[in-house]
Amino acid sequence: MLQRLAKDPERHLLLLTATPHSGDEDTESLLECQPTGNLPREAIHREVAQALDFLQAHPQRLEALAQSRAQALLADHRRVREAARDVGQYSVAPCLPVDVIGVYVLLPDTL
Repeated sequence: MLQRLAKDPERHLLLLTATPHSGDEDTESLLECQPTGNLPREAIHREVAQALDFLQAHPQRLEALAQSRAQALLADHRRVREAARDVGQYSVAPCLPVDVIGVYVLLPDTL
């Protein structure tokens, strides 16, 4: 499921881990993990609450992602307008605060 979400250009997957990771290689292995079961309901509530608390305590992570996406969109607009030899003013700004649509907490058995 996460591989499909990660490849969708309309969605942006922000991967946060409890331990440091080296980047794309570790990210790929995390996305390929297969579910083996569910946690007890109390543990599910605790893990999701911790994830939401983290996002609330670190809004700069989401804001940095939004700023980056706004700059990429602005660069796309510039390329299209230059190719069309269009003139005029344009700007792109992120809508903050970022809307979080879903939070998934994945705890793989093994990598």
